[in-house]
Amino acid sequence: LGGLRNLTELQLADNQLTGAIPWELGWLTKLEELNLWENRLTGRAPVALGGIHSLKGLRFWGNQLEECLPFHLTSRERLHIDVNEWPTCEAGVYAFNVRDDAASGASVGTAFVPGRRAGTANYVITAGNEDGAFAIDPASGRITVMGALDAAAVAAYALTVEAGDGTGDPATVAIQVLPTPSPATCASGIAVPNPQDNPGLVNDCRILLQVREVVTGPRCLNWSAEAPMEQWEAIEIGGTPRRVLALEIRGPHGGGRIPPEFGGLTALQRLVIADNRSWGPIPVDLGRLSELRELDLSYNHLSEAIPPELGQLANLTRLSLAGNRLTGPIPAELGQLTSVEELWLRNNRLTGPIPAELGQLTSLRELRLDSNYLTQCLPAVLAVRAREGVTLPDWPTCQADV
Repeated sequence: LGGLRNLTELQLADNQLTGAIPWELGWLTKLEELNLWENRLTGRAPVALGGIHSLKGLRFWGNQLEECLPFHLTSRERLHIDVNEWPTCEAGVYAFNVRDDAASGASVGTAFVPGRRAGTANYVITAGNEDGAFAIDPASGRITVMGALDAAAVAAYALTVEAGDGTGDPATVAIQVLPTPSPATCASGIAVPNPQDNPGLVNDCRILLQVREVVTGPRCLNWSAEAPMEQWEAIEIGGTPRRVLALEIRGPHGGGRIPPEFGGLTALQRLVIADNRSWGPIPVDLGRLSELRELDLSYNHLSEAIPPELGQLANLTRLSLAGNRLTGPIPAELGQLTSVEELWLRNNRLTGPIPAELGQLTSLRELRLDSNYLTQCLPAVLAVRAREGVTLPDWPTCQADV
């Protein structure tokens, strides 16, 4: 994108972009607005952005960036930055961590030589790398693992990075080598006390750790086999033997998917993943959650059809799939949810007639179907429920049933 030299506005916000912000964006000398908020970007804001003198607005919030700004940006008087409270990064001083099991070629971080524009310095490591553990890209300053690391032998490196022509002040790069942690497991007694007495909770633990980043992305949840599950965010544990009874994730955590593995949390009574920018289809495996009382997947970016398998959730009292991008018809199988009291399917892209089977929902108190592409009439067997105080769409009875 750095080659788009006539670009005046670049909008990449609210996606799932990862990695560092490319220093090549500093080549966009006509750029006025750069919006990168709500992604999964890491590292520091490139010094090179400070060289875009036409830049008026810069938005970073909602990423995983190092919370400091290069002096070249904080010193700009007429530049609006949405994270202006971040302090100025110390010029030419960098600190990174890397595990000693990192593979050759793994990225450690990016360093810049103060006083030199990114992309022009021809970077070299001039000291601190005698064993050749690291390499640096001459153009970008990106440091990568080159040789084998051993935290027990060398726990820290202090590299000196300079421009190849000797101009500019050297940059100091401190790299801490972290030992590879011993792999705790769900059955080791930390996450699940007395694992032999709680095999179901051990299985729940394995499922949640397997899908942690699928659900929310790399930031957010503190789920770890190194911590008791009672301390984990977003879950509720109970019963004898112990099981995960509730899982609730609200708010924008980066927009992951709802994994089919959730169907293995067989004691789950409440599943709420709402307003989370989750995308993709609703897994049919959720139909296996026979203990579920509440399923709320509202206000995400879910797509494709509503799985008919949700009609197997006989204990469900509340189902909300509102505010997504679901398509196709309303499955007639939802008429099997005789315990459901609230059914919210509004604000989707559903099509076709309202299934007469919804008239079989004997516990129904509220049905929300507006803002779809449905046939706007109610089957007679459903329309008569209004006399019982059930909240229904204000639509006429279908002519075929009159």
